[in-house]
Amino acid sequence: MSEAKRKALAKAGDNSVTWSLRTSLRAFSVSLALVAVTCASAASLVRVGPRLWVEPPVLELEHLVDTPRQVLYGTKLRATDLFILPGGRLLVGDERNIMLLQPSLDKIGRVDAVAQAAGVDSQDGAYDFIIPDTSAEQVAVGLKDVKHRRYVIATVDLKTFQTSRRVVLDQPEQLPGGGLAERARSDKSRRNEITAFLLRMKHFHPVFFDGRTLVYADMPEYGMSHGRAWRLDLTAGRPELLADRSARLEAYSADGLLVYRPEDAERSIVVSGRGEPQTVSTTALDYRVALLDGRRLLLAEEAADGGMCLVQVDCASGTRSIITTLPLEPWGAVLLPAPAGGRIFVTGRLDGHAGLYAWRPDTPDLCRLTPEENADTIPACVACGGGEFFAYLTKQALRIGYLEDYTAPLVSLSLSPLYRGQAYLPKVDLQVSIRDCCFTSGWDGQTPTVTVNGKPAAPGTIALAEGDNTIIAQAQDRAGNVAHVERTVQRVVPVPVTLADIAAHPEQYAARLVALDGFVLGWAAGVLSEQDRAFLENKTIFPNNYMGTRSEGNFVDQTGSAFFPASPWAHGWRHVIATVRVQGRQWRLQPIHESTLKSKPASVGDRPATR
Repeated sequence: MSEAKRKALAKAGDNSVTWSLRTSLRAFSVSLALVAVTCASAASLVRVGPRLWVEPPVLELEHLVDTPRQVLYGTKLRATDLFILPGGRLLVGDERNIMLLQPSLDKIGRVDAVAQAAGVDSQDGAYDFIIPDTSAEQVAVGLKDVKHRRYVIATVDLKTFQTSRRVVLDQPEQLPGGGLAERARSDKSRRNEITAFLLRMKHFHPVFFDGRTLVYADMPEYGMSHGRAWRLDLTAGRPELLADRSARLEAYSADGLLVYRPEDAERSIVVSGRGEPQTVSTTALDYRVALLDGRRLLLAEEAADGGMCLVQVDCASGTRSIITTLPLEPWGAVLLPAPAGGRIFVTGRLDGHAGLYAWRPDTPDLCRLTPEENADTIPACVACGGGEFFAYLTKQALRIGYLEDYTAPLVSLSLSPLYRGQAYLPKVDLQVSIRDCCFTSGWDGQTPTVTVNGKPAAPGTIALAEGDNTIIAQAQDRAGNVAHVERTVQRVVPVPVTLADIAAHPEQYAARLVALDGFVLGWAAGVLSEQDRAFLENKTIFPNNYMGTRSEGNFVDQTGSAFFPASPWAHGWRHVIATVRVQGRQWRLQPIHESTLKSKPASVGDRPATR
C-alpha cells in the first residue's frame, strides 16, 4: 500500500462517525469456546474508524469498500475452499493445490499438486476435499484414485508442509456404503465395485476432523435412494456407520453430537449421539444449520409475515426460541455465527440487493458485506476470525474484510502452585495473559490492572490470606472494549503431623493436606554423615504403609519410617506437603511439594525455616 493511501486511511479515522451498534451481546450469548486470534502488531495496523483498525495486505489490491464501518479488499486469488485458522491464517485450496497465508496475504507455505505429493495417480490431479483439524496443525485431504481402484486420505502438516498418506481404502467393505451385504465376490467383481463407487461418488461432505477422526457422508449407493454418515478413524482405517438415510450432514461436535437432514424428510433435522435421536422440524431447506456450543442449533427460516427468522433450538428438548427477525429475503445458503464477535453472517436479499450481510444483537442494523450487484458474487463459502476479520469466496475471487471491533480481549489468570484449585503456600505466582479476538484493533499493550482482595497488585509473586482470596484483572483494547475476569482462590494451611499420627488414623487425613518434617532417603543414596545415619537408625517401619515400586525411597521423621516416592539418589532434610492415599487398611504419602530444611528438626512439631 502506498504512503498516500495510508495517510488517507488514517485521516478517514479522524472524521469518522460511530456506528449505531452497541457493545451489548447478551441477547445472543453463545458459549462456544472463543477462538483466540493473535492481534497484528501495532506498527502494521492502520486506523480507519473509532473501532476499526486494519492490517493492509502486502499486495496492492482493489478497495471494494472503504468506510469507518468496514474495509473490504478485492483480490485476484481464485479458490474453491477457504478456512480461517487460529491466528487469522487463511487456508485456501483450488482443487489441486493448498496454500497457507497470513491475514496480510503473505505466503506461509504451499503444497502444489497435492495428489502427486500423496502418491496418488489421478487423471485430473484434483483432490476430493480438504478440511483442517480443530487445532489447525494439519489438514486432511481426500483423493480418488480410480486407476488403482482405491480411495486415499492424506494429511498435510501445516508446520512442515509435508504430505503423508494416512489411509488407503481399497476393499469394498472399507468403502463408505460399500460391501454391506455379506456375499461372495470374485476378485474381478470386487474391483468393479470399487471402480463403480469411485466413479459415482461426486464428493464427500466432511464436517469434522480432529487430527485422527474424520466424519463425512457418502453419496447414495447404486440402486439405493439414500446416503449414510460415517466416522473414520485414520489410525484404524475402517469406517463406522453413524447414521443411515442421511441426505446431508450439517454439524458434528467433538463429543459425538451429529446433526443431519434425513433423506425421507427434507423439512426435518435429526440430532443424534446422545440418547434417543431428536427430530426438529424446520422450513429451512437451503441454509446450513449451525451448532452452538454442542447444545443448541441455529436455523435461518422464512418468517410468516416475510423476512428471515433466526431460530435457536435446544438439542435435547427441541424447544425453539426466536432470536430475531431480519428484513431479508432468503437467498443463497450461508449461515455462520461468529460467537467471539457476537455476529451472524447470512446471505439474503434486501431492497433488491442480494449479498452477504452481518448482523449484531440488539441492533436493527444490517451491514452489507458484498458491494457488487451481480448475483454471481453471492458467496458460497464464508470464514471468520473472531467476527471482525472475515473472508469469503465468490465466482470472481477471494475477498478479505474488516469490521468494527466490539469484542473484548480474552484475559486469563494463571496461579501456581495449586492443588485441586487450592493454594497451600502463603505466596503463589500470578500471571495474566491477554489475547485479542480480532485484527481490527488489538490490545493496546497497556499493563492490566490487578487487585487481590481489593488491594492493587502486580503480576508475579503475591501473598494470599488464609481462606478465600478474590483476584480481579481488567484489560482494554484500542477500541475501548473492556475485559473483566474475577477468580476466587482458597488458601488452605496444611495440617502439621507425624508419621505416627497418620499410621494411627490414616482415614482422618485422606482428604486433607498434611505437612511433615524429616529426612528423605533414596535407595541409591550416597554416603551419609554420621549425624544423619544416627537419626535414621532403629526407626519404626509402619507395617500398614505399603511400597509402590522397587524404586521407592523412604521418609523418616522422629516417629518412624515410611515408603516414599523419592529419587533413587535423593537424601536430605525436607519439609514435605503431601496427601495421604488410603487403600483398604494401607496408606501411603503422595507428595505435592517439597522444600529443603536448613537444618535437622530439633524436635517433632518444630518447623524450621525453609528455603
